Amino acid sequence: MNHKMNLNNRPFEMIKNGEKTIELRLYDEKRRKIKVGDTILFKSGVGQLTATVKALHIFRSFEELYAALPLDKCGYAADETATASPDDMLEYYNKEQIEKYGVVGIEIEVKNEKNIAEEISSLHYRPAKGWINDPNGLVWFNGYYHIFYQHSPNYETPWHESMHWGHARTKDFIRFEELPVALFPDKPYDIDGCWSGTAIVRDDTLYLFYACVRGETQAVAVAQSKDGIHFEKYSGNPVIETFPPEGSSDFRDPAVCFADGKFWCVMASGNREKHTAVLLLYESDDLFNWRYHGVLREWENARFAECPSFMPFEDKYLLSASVCRENGHSFSIAVGSFKNGSFVTEVTGEVDKGPDQYADQIFRDPKGRCILISWIPGWAYAGYREQDIGCMSVPREITLNDGKICAYPIEELRQFIKTSDPALIQTENGFRTRRNGRADVICQSQLKQLSCIRDGDFIEVFVNGGEEVFTALL
Repeated sequence: MNHKMNLNNRPFEMIKNGEKTIELRLYDEKRRKIKVGDTILFKSGVGQLTATVKALHIFRSFEELYAALPLDKCGYAADETATASPDDMLEYYNKEQIEKYGVVGIEIEVKNEKNIAEEISSLHYRPAKGWINDPNGLVWFNGYYHIFYQHSPNYETPWHESMHWGHARTKDFIRFEELPVALFPDKPYDIDGCWSGTAIVRDDTLYLFYACVRGETQAVAVAQSKDGIHFEKYSGNPVIETFPPEGSSDFRDPAVCFADGKFWCVMASGNREKHTAVLLLYESDDLFNWRYHGVLREWENARFAECPSFMPFEDKYLLSASVCRENGHSFSIAVGSFKNGSFVTEVTGEVDKGPDQYADQIFRDPKGRCILISWIPGWAYAGYREQDIGCMSVPREITLNDGKICAYPIEELRQFIKTSDPALIQTENGFRTRRNGRADVICQSQLKQLSCIRDGDFIEVFVNGGEEVFTALL
C-alpha cells in the first residue's frame, strides 16, 4: 500500500541534494543520505514505522509541498509539523533556510502496516472510560510496573461517586494493560472514598496504603495481594485512625517505605494555626501497627501538603510533596540524609512547573531509578476537553546533576523525544508554548537545551536536560 508522507522535520538542515539522493537529518539526529528504494524508520504519532522510499521531492516552499502532497491524501505524517498550515510553518522554521535548502517530501510504502499503532493509543495512560486523577501506588511487582490511580469508573467527571483505585500495568511504559478496579469504597471506613496513597512490596506480597474517607474523617487503610490484581483489605483497618496535634483534618496520602531497619509512613497534612504545610512521620515494625514519630518537614505560608513520596535515593533519601499555598501550588523535591526518623535537607528543587500538572508521585524501580509520574492536566482544567481531561504524564527519572535536581524521560521513552515542535516557540529569553483557547505558557530561562515529547494534545517540555519541566494541554 502506497502512502505519501510529508517529512518536514528539519528540512533546512539538508546540506546537499542531487537527482536521486537527499542528505538530511532524521529523528536520530544523524545526517544520512536517502535514495529511492531505501528502507527507513520514521516516527509518527503512533510510534516507529518501517517504510520503503518510493519517490523523493524537493519543494521551495510549504505551499508547494501542501499542493503536491495534500494532507488528506497522506497516510502518515512523520512530524507534528505536517498538520500545521504553511503560515504556521513559516513562523516555526527560518524562512531564509527554507528558501536556501528547500522542503523535503518523501513518498513511502509502509512495510509493517500492522505496527505499533495498533498497540499504542497514547504514551499518556488513561482508562478506556471514567474519570482519572492522582497517580497512586506506583510500584514494580511480579514482572510489571503497576500504575494505580484515583478513578470514578462510571463517570467522566468527579464527585458523582466515591473515589476508587483504578489499575493498569506495563512492562515498558509504551503499551499499557488496563486491569480491573483494585479498590472499591465498600467498607464503613472508606465509604466516601479510597483516596491517594502508595504501594510497598514485602515478602512477595503487594501492600496498598490509602487514605480512607468517611464524612470528615480521613484515616489510613491497607489492602494486600499475592497476584497484584485481587486485593483484600486488612480486617484491622484503619491502621492510623486520626491526625496528631501538629496536623489537621487534612490528613491523607500515606507514603510508605522501608529505611533504617523499619517501616516509615509519611502523611500529608497542614497546621492551620501556624499556616504551614506539614509532612508527619509514623514508624512501624510490621506495616500494621503504627506509632507517631513527629514532623518530618514543613513549609511556611501554606495550607497543607498532599501526595508525598519518600525513598532511598543514591546514598541519600528523596522526599517530595505537592504544597498547596493560598494561591496555587508547587511541587517540592528534597534530597538529604535520613537517620533515626530525622530528615536533613541538603538539596531542594521545584522541577515540575506545570501548569497542567498536579499530584506527582515518585517510586523506586528494581534498577534503582527514582521515577516520577504526575497527573495531567490538573483540576483547574476539568471540563476543558470534556471526556479528554485526564491522563498520566510520561515517566521521568529523577537525577542529581551538578547539584541540581532534574527530571527527564526514562530511557524507554527517549526514542520519542524531539528537539522541536510547532507548539514550541523559542524566544530571546526562553520559550513559549502555544495553547488553543488559553494563554500561552511562558518560560523565561537561559536555554542550553530544549526537548519535548508531543503526544496528540499533550506536550511535555524539558529545559536543560530536565532542570525544569513544563506540561501543557494544548
